[in-house]
Parts: sequence; C-alpha cells; structure tokens
Amino acid sequence: MSIEVLLNNSDISVIGPPDTVELQLDVGGKGTRGSQIFSGFDDPNTTPPDETVLPNDIFIRESQGQTEGYIYQYLSDGAGGFQWEKIGSLKPSIYSEVVSLGASAGNLSASAGIYTYQVSISEAFTEYSATSISANNLHVQISTEFNDAPVVTSVKTKSVDSLSNVIDVDFYSIYYNSASTQWLDLSDTSAKHHVTLSLLA
Repeated sequence: MSIEVLLNNSDISVIGPPDTVELQLDVGGKGTRGSQIFSGFDDPNTTPPDETVLPNDIFIRESQGQTEGYIYQYLSDGAGGFQWEKIGSLKPSIYSEVVSLGASAGNLSASAGIYTYQVSISEAFTEYSATSISANNLHVQISTEFNDAPVVTSVKTKSVDSLSNVIDVDFYSIYYNSASTQWLDLSDTSAKHHVTLSLLA
C-alpha cells in the first residue's frame, strides 16, 4: 500500500544552522584558593605550617598526649592580624573511672544511703576550662557491678564547682536482699561503680 503526499504551498523554506559560530568568553582574575587543612605536632602559633596560610585554614595537631587531636582555625585576632584559634578536638570529651567504697576509695563516699562521687575538672577534662563546664552540659552514666544480688543505681544530682574545680555527682545504689526480700543500701566494698562523664555539645 502506498501513501501519496500532496504539498499545496506556493513556496518551501528550508532553515538551517548558521555557517559559522563565534564563541567569546570573558576570563576574570584568579580567585583566592579554598581553605586547606594542615597538620603538625606542635602548636601552629609556635611552629606554623611551611606553606602559605590563609584565613579560615584548618590545622590538626598530631602530638601525643592531651593536645593530640586539637583542631585550630586561622582567624582574625581582632587587632588587624590573624592567629590560630582552637575550635575543638577530634577526641571525645569522655572520662571514665571505676570506684568502690573502701580504704582507698578517695573519689567515693556514702552517707545515709546517698553516694557522692567527686573528681577534679582538671583530671576529668584537662583540655577545658572550669568556666566552660556546667551541670547543664555534663552527662553522667553510672552502672554498678556486684556479684551477690541485683542492683539498682540512679543519679540523684550533679554539680560543677568552678571555684574549687570539682565535679560532684550524688547517686543512689541499692541491692535486693533475697533473705529479707527488701531493697537495701549497697555498702559492700566489693561493689564496683562504673562512672562515665561526658560533655554535651
């Protein structure tokens, strides 16, 4: 079967692309490079990176010990210059300790069924100043290890004293006495309390 096509126009126009295409580009000046990340073992304010440093560059400290993982950023010093400012740490702000009531308790005491755990801020969070830690950004977890009976432990209060540089945590710890079928204060020196302190962002 065939199909007949009938064109009933007085003229036919064929439109095609232009013969030539010219492309003109404006090339501007070279922009400032993006920020870079440097690393080294010392304070970058004391021993700066070997390369040229620009505002907002990052420096990660690799030295072992308390300063390992510190993050610095090259920021304005407010007086027309720039310096490396510490902006954080790659290490989590967590402190853990296992304590018990005994002759060498030191950080743990008990009175009238309330246990008090105490640690200095400088020991728990060396990289932070006392004024930057408060009860509001302090997270406390306590669990108790005791062989003889089930134990329930819960936090009562927590406080941060920046004047005496001390963190205080009061908690309850009771165990189930199957002989008397009662919950009693856990004063056994063999009980170990696992205390974990962490700072919230």
